[in-house]
Amino acid sequence: AGGSLRDAESILDQVTAFTGGKIQEKDIHTLLGDLDEEIFVRAVEGIQAQEPIKLLKLVADASNGGTDLTQWGMGLLGFLRNLLVAKVGAGVLGFEDLGKESVERLVSLSESFGVESLTGMIQEVTFALELMRRVGEPRIPLEVALVRLSTGGSLVAVSDLLGRLEEL
Repeated sequence: AGGSLRDAESILDQVTAFTGGKIQEKDIHTLLGDLDEEIFVRAVEGIQAQEPIKLLKLVADASNGGTDLTQWGMGLLGFLRNLLVAKVGAGVLGFEDLGKESVERLVSLSESFGVESLTGMIQEVTFALELMRRVGEPRIPLEVALVRLSTGGSLVAVSDLLGRLEEL
């Protein structure tokens, strides 16, 4: 409810009506349109494995399932932010609402990326979200961003390039 008591009461009324009075956590997530973290884990793994088709399928599944793609993109952005926080070793800072298992998974997944790679991914998704709000078909900027990320666009760290040059 974002801190609003009135919004919280409204959500509670909706959930009660939706479930017939027997409220379960999964029903709340369904009603609110929350996205499962596993989707974003798979997206990041698809970026890491350079599998653009896997990413396009995730977007297609979300779109065909009625998911708002702007919300999907915002969820991915939040997940990437969490990976960055985990990468820099900020501990539980910003993870107050996550369970121990989720934090451990974030820390483990973040080890596969450098800080520059994660900030590049965040910038790419942020740019896509800005475009998504301005164009008639939000799916296109999201897909373009994911394809770019999964094919190496905006992910090569400057330090890696300098290291390669020194080797040559």
